[in-house]
Amino acid sequence: MTLVARLKERFDPRRSFASRLLFGLFLAFLIPGALLVVLLERRVIELGEGSLQRFVAVRRAQASRQLQQDAGFRAEWIDRRTALIEASAWSLAQAVEEKLTGRLEGSVARIPKDEDGHVWNVAPDSDTVGYIAAARANDPKALEDFIRTRALAPMFASLRTRRPTIKSVSVWTASGVVRLSPWLDIHDAIRQSGGALENFHFNQTARFPASRPSSEDEAIWSTGRGSPRMLPENRTVVLYYPVRDDSGNLIAAISMDVDGRRYIAESVESAELIGDVWFAVDSDGGGLLMPERMTELLHWQSNGNDMLSDSRDPERQRLAKAILSGVRTIGDYKLGGRVTRLASAPVRRTGWIFVEGFSAPALARLNVEAEQDMSSQSYRDLERYLILVFLYLLIAVLMVVVMISRRISAPVSGLVEAAESIGQGRSVDVSVVSKHDEIGRL
Repeated sequence: MTLVARLKERFDPRRSFASRLLFGLFLAFLIPGALLVVLLERRVIELGEGSLQRFVAVRRAQASRQLQQDAGFRAEWIDRRTALIEASAWSLAQAVEEKLTGRLEGSVARIPKDEDGHVWNVAPDSDTVGYIAAARANDPKALEDFIRTRALAPMFASLRTRRPTIKSVSVWTASGVVRLSPWLDIHDAIRQSGGALENFHFNQTARFPASRPSSEDEAIWSTGRGSPRMLPENRTVVLYYPVRDDSGNLIAAISMDVDGRRYIAESVESAELIGDVWFAVDSDGGGLLMPERMTELLHWQSNGNDMLSDSRDPERQRLAKAILSGVRTIGDYKLGGRVTRLASAPVRRTGWIFVEGFSAPALARLNVEAEQDMSSQSYRDLERYLILVFLYLLIAVLMVVVMISRRISAPVSGLVEAAESIGQGRSVDVSVVSKHDEIGRL
């Protein structure tokens, strides 16, 4: 008989009490042990999934904080650049005040009028043009200021050279004189402004107080929307700064057309963006710089007159309400049918808003990267340890069961042999029995 056949016969539960005992004890451990391992395995999987979700949430929160910080950095960068423009306007205001209130050398010469009654230099005067509206053409104070402002031409040219973002510089006096750099045909400027230049009203847009306020004068940034423009560029914003005499009376105002889009572009180029989408709007929600990708997401009209809140899309209206609130914000918005996370930061001096965010694909990449970065090896190790412990216990219990079954089956086998011997009339030697339990007594 082969070894396999002998083992099969020996461990056949139908023929061996020890086999039945071994099989019963084995099942008694295997079923609850396997059930326990399955329950622990499921619990480990749940812990792993929960930890992964929390880890992804933490990574997204970290990315959101970095996004807010980066948007704030861009806004502060823009603010520092606009501060330089304000400083230039302040310096120019001091020079204008000196020229308008200082001693005038010589007498005021008669300045010829054109056929429309306007007083202006038809040829460039150091790349500037001076202008007096027809209604003020005979005003001695206006004629005097026309002469005085000529001395400002080199300063205007120097300022535009040093600050290329300044597209035009002008001074508007309370007497009705305008001095503008660069030079342009005044009739073209009147048409460009829709006739507003001819009906010039001093301080109509900036509305500086007539007397010096208790606090220091501040520059006023305007979108230029709704105010007359003498230059055809629509991308510029306007900076106004007051000019006062020693008594604090308002005698003139500085006006600068500034290319705000250039500051936005430079802030983006200054360092790598955290997000993958961005745009900037002015204080009214008009587009300062709108990349093509955001134009598509926001369904932005490229005619230059679109406003962020000018939409029936409730998500775009919600975005406009949030970012135009004047504080830093971050939120999720459903743009183009998918969720986009956007952080906004206002530029303190100008009121512009820089917006940066993660598009839907970028958010999906964050989740994938978080899943890849999370070390799930510990959970896999725990699963492996559970299986190994189960196998170790299974082997240990099997060995114990075998030992117990042998301690039980050996005396029973001896008892069976003794009974068979007695049945056959042979004598049995009981002196070798060393046990004093029930089986020993039998």
